[in-house]
Amino acid sequence: MSHLNSKIIHITPSGTSIRRIDQNHLHIDFKNIQSVGLENIVDVEHHTINTIYNSRSHLIQFRNGGEVSFVYNDRGQLVDLRAIGVNLILGQNNQLIFSIKPIDTSTP
Repeated sequence: MSHLNSKIIHITPSGTSIRRIDQNHLHIDFKNIQSVGLENIVDVEHHTINTIYNSRSHLIQFRNGGEVSFVYNDRGQLVDLRAIGVNLILGQNNQLIFSIKPIDTSTP
């Protein structure tokens, strides 16, 4: 699943680009992520943190079966993020927020 041959479908004002890989997959290139968070902690079924060399990895499993995994290096930079079965909100100040609730698209 290479994102190199895919077309950019959206670029945010902060420089984040979104590419459609296929019908079920997107590649999102985030610029300057400041934090990763949860909309509601009660949605978390299990959270595992591992430290490997100069990085810290997190695996969050949600009650609905969704999962998020991400890795920070020792400088606090987000170096990898993967998510399935969850909503992702890119908030103000480049904050990533995960949620299992449907996103309300009825309001502009």
